[in-house]
Order: sequence, then C-alpha cells, then structure tokens
Amino acid sequence: MNESRLPPVDSAQRRLRMPVRLDSLLVSVTEACHVGCRHCGFIGSTRDREAEPDEMYAWVRQACDYGVPMMIFTGGEPFERFDVLSGGVAAAAEFGVDIGIFTSSYWAKTREVADSTLAKLPGVSWMYLSTDVFHQRSVPYEYVYNAIEASLAAGVRTIVLCITYTNEEELHQVRDRYEAYRDVVIFHEDRVIPTPYLSKVLKHQAPKIPPLPENYGRMCYLLTPLVNPNGDLISCHIGKVGAHRDVRDLPYWLGNLREQRFGDIMAGARQRRDYQFLRTHGPKGIAQLLADNPALTETVGSDGFVNCCNLCFSVLGKPDGRQALHDHVAQGSVQKQIDTWLTLAWHEGPIVDPAEESLLPVGKEGN
Repeated sequence: MNESRLPPVDSAQRRLRMPVRLDSLLVSVTEACHVGCRHCGFIGSTRDREAEPDEMYAWVRQACDYGVPMMIFTGGEPFERFDVLSGGVAAAAEFGVDIGIFTSSYWAKTREVADSTLAKLPGVSWMYLSTDVFHQRSVPYEYVYNAIEASLAAGVRTIVLCITYTNEEELHQVRDRYEAYRDVVIFHEDRVIPTPYLSKVLKHQAPKIPPLPENYGRMCYLLTPLVNPNGDLISCHIGKVGAHRDVRDLPYWLGNLREQRFGDIMAGARQRRDYQFLRTHGPKGIAQLLADNPALTETVGSDGFVNCCNLCFSVLGKPDGRQALHDHVAQGSVQKQIDTWLTLAWHEGPIVDPAEESLLPVGKEGN
C-alpha cells in the first residue's frame, strides 16, 4: 500500500488526541492454513484473504507510531505467507516493540529447519505455539518440540503453548506431552467456541457457563484489537468472524486500514460509547445486558456459553443484541460509568465531543 495516498497527520493534531490504551495488536497475515484442524473457526468460510507485504509493513508502522507496545502476528498460518510475515516483523523491530507469532509449528520439521527459519525473523520475543488434539492430528508433537527448542536457542523470551479443548480429558492429554518443558513454557488454555460446523467436535464438551454477571469479569481481549488481512481493524479477537461475514455492522468494527490510518481510526473509536462500554464493562457488562433484557435470551438461543467471547458474540452478533447495547449506552447513568472507568482505570479521561477535544492543551489530554 502506498501510504502517500492517505492524508498526512499533523504531529500537533496527533498529540491533541487522547490515545486509547492498547496492550498489543493482533495482526492477521492470512486466513489460509493447510493444517485443517477440525475445530478451526475458519471452517465453513468462503474467504481466504491475504495482506500484501507493503500493506503489512505500513499497517505495523502506523500501529507502532500510535504507541502500541507489542505486535502479534497470526493467521490462518502466518508462516504460509513468510514474505508478509517477515516484512511485518521487520517493521515492528524498527520500533523496538515486543514481537509475537502464533503458529502451528508445521514448518519445524527438523531442529535445523526450525533454527534457520527463526533466524530470518530477528526480534521475535514471544512465540505462541498452537497445540491440542486437533492440531496434532496433522502436526507431530516433535515439530512443536523443535519449535520450542529453536525458540529457546534464538533467545525468544516467552513461549506460550495455546491449547484449545472441549473437555478436561483432552486438556490434560496435551499438557502431559510437555512435561519436559513445564519450566520454560506458559500454558494458555481455552474452550472450543461452538459454530454450526462443529457438531461432531463438540459432542463431548464440558458443561457451559450460565450467562450470569457474577460468572464473568470486566477484562477480556479488548486491549488487543485485531487487523484482518483485508485491513479491517476490529476491537478484539472476535474479528476473525470476518472470514464468514461482513463485520461493518458489528460494534466490534472500528475501521479499515486501506481507507484510514491506524491513528485516525482509533481517534474515532475513542468517541464511541458502544466500543468504550465493551472496554470498560467487558463480558460482565454483556452478561448484565442479557439479564436486563430477558427477551434477548430467546433471541440468542442459548442459556450457557463456553467462554466470554462466545457470550459476547452470541449477543451482539444479533440485531436485537446490538439494539439493546445501543439503547443501554445512551443512558446517562451508563455514560457516567464509562467515563469514570476511562478516567480512573485507563487514565484516558472521559469521552468528549471532538470539537471540544481539539481545544484541549497539548499534553493535558489524559489528566
């Protein structure tokens, strides 16, 4: 992408903006993946979208310039578009931010290959290795071991083994295969999110979580937006549903990097009550929304969910759920809650009208 096509951003204007706190950015290199896991959320998708190398380079630089402290590259399988992946990693390395990569480890067929591959990606400090009963039907455990060993040798600071499971038996079956690495890896575990295409996979799943506010917290993945390969910037990991449908009507959609710069998109998102409600109230707020609107339970069609993402999209993926959120955040009392949380917890200050924000003194935006 030629960045010169986008209007320049004056540095004074950038300083006047009250930045949205972000912990990291999840950057999807491609939706393609040949591994073909039975639990994959892309099953049933008619799209295999990909970013071009120059686009990836530009998007990462814009996000780093905004102040995002970590870039995490994902897919699909990002190693299948190594030219795009390496360009994004190089852009992030120029800013000295943390760099992470999600992968199935399919490429680590031998220790030597794993070493030579990671040597081409200098600056990577986090590796997220997907490993579970689904991935390991196609990718031998030895490949993951090679990826772990190569990561350690390359100086990768943190190695996370990401296990997706339907029941505790599956979870422990996979964890036991990494006993030798328990002191050098971190385990991240999450349930398979149900979709219409996964009935066989979910046949033996563990009980679901009732949508009661006390069962959910405020925090989830809303401090890590997602960039899809078509440039869509989404508030969180739920953005991967973009492989199945247009996401512009969803409250998660923030903008498109082929149309606007990263900083401009986030400046607009800063003013949106629906987005800020998700950031400040999280899954607990969505569970409360469901509790306050009993008719929504029938619309959603479920009285239990496997995790907070499953709950949130089940509600806001429906028109009635989005209308309920729109009506909820229009209430003055809710707006005060949002502003209080933004001020005290995120130190960003309350939402203000863009015209008023332009009058704020430089350097005083977040006080």
